[in-house]
Amino acid sequence: MALTEIRAAITEKQAQLIAGEFILDHIGDQVLAGDPWPIHSALGSAWVVPMVLTQSAFGPVGVIGVVVVDENTGQVIASTPADTLNENTDRLLEGQGAILETAFQEMIAKGHMSS
Repeated sequence: MALTEIRAAITEKQAQLIAGEFILDHIGDQVLAGDPWPIHSALGSAWVVPMVLTQSAFGPVGVIGVVVVDENTGQVIASTPADTLNENTDRLLEGQGAILETAFQEMIAKGHMSS
C-alpha cells in the first residue's frame, strides 16, 4: 500500500482547528495555529501545524513550534516541548524587539491622534 493512497479522515482545516484548541488549552491565547502541511511515514500520516506567536499591536511575529495531528484519528500526537517554546519565543522576541516596539508606539500614536 502506497502512503499517498491513504485517504485522510481529518482535513487540513480540521487539523488546524484541533491544533488551535490544543494551543489555547496548553499554551495560551498569544499563539495561533498556522497553516498545516501533511507528512507521511511508514507509521502513518499526520498534519504538522505551526504554532505562530502573535502580539496584539503587531500581529504574527513568527513560528515558535509545531503541533502534530494524526490524520486518521484527529488526536494530537506530538508537540514542541514547553522549554523549547519558551526558548524560541525569547529568541524571536529578541530579534524582533525593535520592530515590535516601533509597531506598539505607532499604535499608541494613532490611538491618541484619533481621540
